[in-house]
This record gives sequence, C-alpha cells and structure tokens, in this order.
Amino acid sequence: LVTAGPTQEPIDPVRYLTNHSSGKMGYAIAKVCSMRGAEVTLVSGKTAIKPPLFVDVVPVTTAREMYEAVTGRSDRQDIVIKAAAVADYRPKTISEQKVKKTDGELSIEMERTDDILKYLGEHKRANQFLCGFSMETEHMLENSRKKLKKKNLDMIVANNVKVEGAGFAGDTNIVTLITGDDETQLPLLSKEETERIMILAIDIGNTNIVVGCIDEQKTYFIERVSTDRSKTELEYAIVIKNVLDIFKMSPKELEGGIVCSVVPQITQIVKLAAEKILK
Repeated sequence: LVTAGPTQEPIDPVRYLTNHSSGKMGYAIAKVCSMRGAEVTLVSGKTAIKPPLFVDVVPVTTAREMYEAVTGRSDRQDIVIKAAAVADYRPKTISEQKVKKTDGELSIEMERTDDILKYLGEHKRANQFLCGFSMETEHMLENSRKKLKKKNLDMIVANNVKVEGAGFAGDTNIVTLITGDDETQLPLLSKEETERIMILAIDIGNTNIVVGCIDEQKTYFIERVSTDRSKTELEYAIVIKNVLDIFKMSPKELEGGIVCSVVPQITQIVKLAAEKILK
C-alpha cells in the first residue's frame, strides 16, 4: 500500500487548507512497485497525475478520509509506504456558508488530525515493512531518526526541502534512506530513479527480466523488472514501455531487440511483447 499527494481540509464550501505536494513521489513509488510485481493499492489525495497501470487507486480528499482508507486496509498489506503529505491540523469547525470578509482579522481554531503513521506503527503485524517520509527544513537526520523510532518504522526517507532539487512539485529529489542501523545518502536523481533505489532497499519483487538499451559502444540503461507466468504479452509490453518511458527512450529509436530466458514460456511471451513495442 502506497499513499500519495496532499490532503485538503475544508474551511467553508469554497476554501480549504492544503500543501504543495504534487503526489509525484508516491505515484513513482506505486509505478515502480507494480513493475516489480507487487499488487499495489495507491491511496491518493487529489493530484493532476495519471494513475499507473495495474494499480488499485483509492481517491481521498481529507486527512480523515486517508486515515480511514489506510487503516481499513493496512492489516492486509506486506509493505506500507507513506509518501503522502497529510495535514497535521484541520479547522475545528467547518462553516456551512462562505466565510465573509470583514474589516477585522480572522482566526481559525485548529485541531489535530489523526496520526496515520502512529497508528500503523502501533498496529504493525509480524513481518510487515513500514516506510515513512520525513520532509524537513533543519536538523534533517536528527529529526528523521526520532520519527523512525517514535513511529516504529523500518525505514524513513528523509529530505530537506531547502536543498535545491529536492522537495515538492519538481521531477527530482535528494534523499537519505535511514534504517535502524544505516544511512544511505543518494545524489540528485529523478523521482523515479530515487524510488527504484528505495524499492531495491526494501527488496520488493522477483526480478527475472532485464530490460536494457545498448549500442556497440555504450550502455544507455539496464533495469530489472518482475516476471509472472500469468502475465499476458500485452501486460509485458506495457511493462517494457514503462521502462523505456522512465529513461525517455522512444521505441522508434530502437533497431531491434534480443530476448533470452531459461524459462521458455516467458521467453515467448516477452518476445511477442517486444514485437508489439517495436512495430
């Protein structure tokens, strides 16, 4: 289960409180997990992103809706990755009518929202992997390690929004993967490249296919993807196309392909999938 995007906390029928989250990190995680063979549920706040293929999307708006959607499904999940930017506070009362402008100042009384990560950490079942995110502006490692321990997480992905290339909206990020006994600082990468490394660290998926692109002099990329004998050639074609999209490689740029496998059934299906891509 992956969460993504912002929440919106209504003030009145026309206004709400939200944040700058675009949902790109969470959607990238869901896409990469799906490509590696996971059955993915994506609980998402409102975004402008097209959902990944073969992912079960659960749309929500408020922090309360996200809490209910996540906690109602969490006990059936092997892995939970909380990438959403959930509001910490919401207006205590919601006006039934539009709040009119006056000459004076306006104060809105706020109350705490439900702490989803706290609930997940307190109810984590045996062998369940729980990953959270920590977006900081100062003392990133110290604050993130405190959150890792307090929320009973297995991993936390930390970044400092003040660092150029990190944070909301953009297509890149700079993160540090923190576990109980390790820290791995990643360089500036695209969000999908960041998530592929993160998913490898969590160890999701049986990866028996390597999709790569080479010429006589250069290797452009190599990416491992999952296999499943129940997948159709169309599903494998979509997987291969998704890999090409990640590396901004058009099938029209390819002259041909090489397919080989020790599993004959998969070889034939992937061969047909590659032919679909190259036509």
